[in-house]
Amino acid sequence: MRLLHGEEDRYAARLLRAKHPFLHGVAVPLTHRLARGKTGRTVHFELVPVSADVAAATPVRQ
Repeated sequence: MRLLHGEEDRYAARLLRAKHPFLHGVAVPLTHRLARGKTGRTVHFELVPVSADVAAATPVRQ
């Protein structure tokens, strides 16, 4: 998982707003603004595949 910054973050936000206008254009930003003290700002992550050798060496949390 990789945290997006700058232009990548804004691009991800635009894509999500275009695909889910009410949820990511209104509901999520409003919720984050109202709870800013607890949640901070909206952040976007890129999910990247993990190679097989890294996955095998990583312990599974239960």
